[in-house]
Amino acid sequence: MNTNFPSLTVNGFIVVEDDQGVLDVKYRGIYGIVWPLKSLPSVEDPLLEESLGIDHYLKSGETIYAEVTTNWEATLKYWEYCRSKMLLVRLLRIETILPMPFVSVPPKTQWEFLGYDVSCVSGDFYSAIHQDLLVRTLGDLQKWKNSLNKNKLFDDFQTASDFLLKRALLGADKIETIGDFFVVRLFNYVS
Repeated sequence: MNTNFPSLTVNGFIVVEDDQGVLDVKYRGIYGIVWPLKSLPSVEDPLLEESLGIDHYLKSGETIYAEVTTNWEATLKYWEYCRSKMLLVRLLRIETILPMPFVSVPPKTQWEFLGYDVSCVSGDFYSAIHQDLLVRTLGDLQKWKNSLNKNKLFDDFQTASDFLLKRALLGADKIETIGDFFVVRLFNYVS
């Protein structure tokens, strides 16, 4: 295994609805309903997006930013509020090659390493693993299923990068090409 990979930045956090039961594939990556309180008409979102410190996806020249939260306390409060409403949610730490935004890992927190996803880091956080391997497996990508771990993610950066490259070669007639796809290292908040 090649361990020469770029340094990754802790960009921030997202809260995503856990859809494990939907596909029955135990996918624990980035794809799902991000900020799920927005999708519930009966639940008023008491925590405005602005308080979460979301750095909205900006593209200015060559600069791309991840659309993640940077305010740990507000994000934790949002996650706890979702759980109090009986929503199955996960609080994920997002790490990419993108230099901004940058946050420090909150002290005295515990995180479970999930794996590496290949996805957009904005909007609906489209995951190529979720959509192109688990929901509909494209023939050209079939062999990559064998490389997924128990969370249905890749275990290492190199394998995820190789998948990203192979997927990009398929062309727009076969895959989603809108958005910028990145290898994303994911950690799930434990406590």
